[in-house]
Amino acid sequence: MVTDAVPVVTNVLMAAALFGLGTGIDVRKLAKGGRVVLLGGIATAIIAATSLAGVALLV
Repeated sequence: MVTDAVPVVTNVLMAAALFGLGTGIDVRKLAKGGRVVLLGGIATAIIAATSLAGVALLV
């Protein structure tokens, strides 16, 4: 029963996270680059590495 609900919960949480990120973006700061772009790159790398590790553990 729990494993059937996991995809639904994951989709809802991902949508909420993307909404939160989207509303918090300041385009002017992003265009300037610097720390904001670096932080975004680091966050993306951490998420990608975590996802890759999770997939590797499942396979």
